[in-house]
Amino acid sequence: MSRSMAPALLCLHLGVHKTATTYIQSVLERSDWREGYFYIGPWVSRESIISRDPGLADIVPDVIRRDDIVVLSDENLLGNAAAGLAFYPRPERHLAWARQLKVSICLCVRDYADFLSSAWVESLRHGAFRPQARKVRNGGYVGLLERLERLLPNADFFVWNYASFRDRRDEILDRISSHGLAKLAVDGVGDQRPSPSCGVVTTYLQLRNLVEGPKQAELMKKLISNQNIRGNEGKFNGYSEEDRRVLSQQFATDLEIIKSRYRILR
Repeated sequence: MSRSMAPALLCLHLGVHKTATTYIQSVLERSDWREGYFYIGPWVSRESIISRDPGLADIVPDVIRRDDIVVLSDENLLGNAAAGLAFYPRPERHLAWARQLKVSICLCVRDYADFLSSAWVESLRHGAFRPQARKVRNGGYVGLLERLERLLPNADFFVWNYASFRDRRDEILDRISSHGLAKLAVDGVGDQRPSPSCGVVTTYLQLRNLVEGPKQAELMKKLISNQNIRGNEGKFNGYSEEDRRVLSQQFATDLEIIKSRYRILR
């Protein structure tokens, strides 16, 4: 794609998984945008970019419109939830084409204990059982940002802590949209999928060996749809207090490194 055919700016909201991405995408989809902006949500992204022939990895997808400021929100551009457990070791797989463009990257980071637990449960909805991660792999968020920086060396980065989202929602949405929202959508019912309860995950762990690997994801989906199987209320954790302490301390350390290198919402 020649420079004259390229978008004025490509704004990539890359998640990560389990950081209110479904909610953010719902709001962006229903909001009014200013002229000159073009929004692409996850379903179009997965059909037009992620599902492409790997031989087209370096070619800018047709869905990326020229001239406009394109806002693309899809956490799966980094990889699926299972890849999130390894902190997305291959971001180039679906993002190599963006090297040719002027890019702004928006990324949310979340306490490692909460992220790894939530991403693990999410991975069970899409594939066979895998053990829960007990440590941060591939450099965690710092390693991920470094990989993205090597892949897209001229990109501008904006990072925020998931813990800040509730209080600073509008500011974060404005930044993700590159100031393109003319009127922000009012929250609606169904913006967020209900998370599996502790009882659902416990029941899954008790039953998973009764079905073959490929069918284990269907088991989890059925249990989620039957949320009266609750047992103990609350989200599944799976970590001891000591595990959580170690993971949270590592997140705090890495967050300070991120603050020193990138533009981060404080």
